[in-house]
Order: sequence, then C-alpha cells, then structure tokens
Amino acid sequence: LCQEKLGNYVQAMESYAAIEEFVNSEGARENFANSKYLEFVFGMAKWRREQLEDTRAIRQAVKLYIYI
Repeated sequence: LCQEKLGNYVQAMESYAAIEEFVNSEGARENFANSKYLEFVFGMAKWRREQLEDTRAIRQAVKLYIYI
C-alpha cells in the first residue's frame, strides 16, 4: 500500500504479485487453512492488484480516446 500511495504502481503490483506467489507456495498452503490473517492478506493483495490493473486499462482507454 505504501508503494501505491507514493505513486509507484509498478512496484506495488510486483509486491502484490509476490504476496500471491508466496501464498500459493507449498509451505504457505500448509498453514493457509489455519491462518485467517494470511487469508486476509492474500485477498487484499489480489484485490488491490486487480484494481490497479483495471485502473491502468481505464487510463489507457482514456488516452486513446483523447488522442483520436
């Protein structure tokens, strides 16, 4: 979230992807069912990454529309 607030959206997306990758690893999966915190962090990271991707797509569409 700090990277996002600083405007470093690429780094924020990389961080969110790294969190998702970690949660999907074997070691994390063993503890995933027993950890509500890990489940929450995974859900938040996934949601924020999706939001950033949607925002980027919207900005690109607007740029195309403006320059046409």
